[in-house]
Amino acid sequence: MQNISFKKGIVFAIVLLFFGVGIVSNAAEGMILEEKVRFDGTVATPGYIDVLAFFPKSHDFGYIHEGESYQTTFDIWNNGTGTLIWNLETFRPWISFSPTSGSSTGENTLITVTINTTGLSPGNYEASICITSDGGNGCYEAYAGLSHPPATPIINGPVSGKVRNKYCYTLTTTDLDGDNIYYYVEWGDNIVDGIGWIGPCESGEAITINHTWNKRGDYCIKAKAKDIHDTESEWASLDVSMPKNVQLTDGWVFQFLERLWGFSHVLSQLLCRQYSCFWMGC
Repeated sequence: MQNISFKKGIVFAIVLLFFGVGIVSNAAEGMILEEKVRFDGTVATPGYIDVLAFFPKSHDFGYIHEGESYQTTFDIWNNGTGTLIWNLETFRPWISFSPTSGSSTGENTLITVTINTTGLSPGNYEASICITSDGGNGCYEAYAGLSHPPATPIINGPVSGKVRNKYCYTLTTTDLDGDNIYYYVEWGDNIVDGIGWIGPCESGEAITINHTWNKRGDYCIKAKAKDIHDTESEWASLDVSMPKNVQLTDGWVFQFLERLWGFSHVLSQLLCRQYSCFWMGC
């Protein structure tokens, strides 16, 4: 009987020892058990746990425009009980952040991330901001895309006409990414038709629009295109004149002179008769 109790006691002690080691091991994970020098040269205090935490983990800027800057933010803090020392770095020249280093005993530090697209070619971009600390390491990911602008539109239609007549014009262009396209048109007469952007249209699809000029003069039709990401093309232009200039042909000139000569011949005969009657006493 005593042997059975003794054996139970040994088993119980072994179980306690097993679980005790596990608990101590889990508690010690991440805990600073002895003095150590951090990467910034400071000495960590024994008995405290530093745990790196940051949120959000990434940001997608979506499709953006070349030559502009965009910003977002994320937070870094110590999710442990010590003083977390952290540092940031990246290898992409078009992304920057502030601040670049810091510490936390639990409070949040707001990191401002800025991307500058000046000089970037159309395409998809990805950058990692590497976070190193004495409480672990991590990476914040940033994504962005630059779409190709549509080609400069082509305007086809009459270049002269008469006021208060309706004239039709066609617009067409293509987009290298195959995106749908919108058109914006200015008619040169300061009249806002309220249509705004016309579309969407498929890349390469021609559209027909019309306009009426109510005053005589010379006008410049201007048109541009944009894709679904609001990336705009260069302006296209077409000069028109209202009313139509009369073109004098040689045939028209001869007809006019012939009629004028005929009228002059008749007029001279009438005058001769009148003068003859006067001198002769008619």
